[in-house]
Amino acid sequence: MTPKAVNKFNLLKIFLLLFILADSCYAFYQYYHLPLDGDLVPIVAPSEHYASVLIDPFGISVIKDHKEYAATNRYFAHITMVGYYKSFYQFIAPFYKDKIKALYSISALFSIAVHLLLLFLLTVYVCGHSKFWKTSFLLAMGILVPFFQINGYYDSIGIIDKSVTYTFFYALPLALLLLFFLPFYLSYYHRKPIDSYLKKWMWPLWILLAIYICFSGSQMAPLVIIICPTVVLIHFYFKSKSFIKGNSTTLLFFFGFVLLLSVYSFYIGRFNIENGIPIPLTERYWKLAKGLPKFLTYKMAFAFMAILLLVNLVLLKKIKPNVFSSHAFKLIVMALLLCAAYLILLPLGGYRPYRPWIVRYDTFLPITMVLIFLLSLSSHFLLTSRKLTKPIRSYYTIFLISILFVFQWSDCLPLKYDNSCQKEALTAIADSNESIIELSDDCTLLSWFIISDPAYSKDIGKMLHFWGISRQEIMFYQTDKN
Repeated sequence: MTPKAVNKFNLLKIFLLLFILADSCYAFYQYYHLPLDGDLVPIVAPSEHYASVLIDPFGISVIKDHKEYAATNRYFAHITMVGYYKSFYQFIAPFYKDKIKALYSISALFSIAVHLLLLFLLTVYVCGHSKFWKTSFLLAMGILVPFFQINGYYDSIGIIDKSVTYTFFYALPLALLLLFFLPFYLSYYHRKPIDSYLKKWMWPLWILLAIYICFSGSQMAPLVIIICPTVVLIHFYFKSKSFIKGNSTTLLFFFGFVLLLSVYSFYIGRFNIENGIPIPLTERYWKLAKGLPKFLTYKMAFAFMAILLLVNLVLLKKIKPNVFSSHAFKLIVMALLLCAAYLILLPLGGYRPYRPWIVRYDTFLPITMVLIFLLSLSSHFLLTSRKLTKPIRSYYTIFLISILFVFQWSDCLPLKYDNSCQKEALTAIADSNESIIELSDDCTLLSWFIISDPAYSKDIGKMLHFWGISRQEIMFYQTDKN
């Protein structure tokens, strides 16, 4: 490589590093200015509603005593929130004079941590390695960055939830599921034995990871039930053609273990009293059929993604004429079919009024992740391929940057709402010596609704005192002060 080429790559690496760093800082800024949601306090306190799940991690009482209670199969998401907002908060709070800032800071810190974990894992899936100092790794990460939306196209392809509680239940378990599957993916990617990536000393960690995954987010059990049997069948079908190298026992043990846990988790999840309004299954499918087109066309996110994917497929066909008959393409088709299977099974998860069309950015998240991965994988391959002619590479680079710029720009627009109103209310509570105070109803405060009866604020007052925001447990009610 000539000195001129070396300088060119160094400049590219510096630019990518600065871009990723700047976006991460801005993402933290966005997360810090988001309001806190209405499920945080009931879960962390915990309220009586969520007390049962914290003393019955694996839903034994569901089987033994036929009990029904909230979040029967989501113990680890709950205990993670309790530990984070109690133990970790007590560790970090002494560094903050302003405890209100401390509360919003640790919420933002969790969101950006999961954001970066997902970004890193997706980049490893694209590149097949974790050498973050390599230009190819930074390039793949740079392609992925604009798809992480907290503004703009959030309602279509949101990954990190604006309500921090649901990042514990959706994005975090999904990140850990990607981590669980990573050694098996790398074994396929590099055609090396599974034991090269999942060492014997890692087995206990992966067993614990499987347990955590299966008893956390609502999407985990269905995803495992869909993915694991399919991968095992493909493994044995392609075994003679080096689908996954090495001892099949490792694959069968871990996939069998996580599958059994998921089937059990799925079963006890049927006794979750939060499963939604019982409407007929046919009506749920009708709502999905009507809602899916509205969801996909609500904003231009999926249209831009479809255009990019189409262009990528055309160029891949140009440089690799047999691409559509390759094993890699067949596996991509299989991934899309699994997405379709997940979508078809979605109405079985019940109906909730805040998801009137069944499908929403959060329930669509696994499919969103697959689409983003395929787009980034194909774009990265084209940018690093030597088979594209220089003019085509230049035009494609401009086209790709234009698409990514649209996503990046949409996310950088001013937030539609922030937490300034909540902070004012918390400041009023912090400054008060009364046991019950009146607040404005301009915004909700750690609740999904305006609190008109002080009794409903009891758990909130308890947690605000625990967090050091108030000098005593203060209850409040909200009225129109205009």
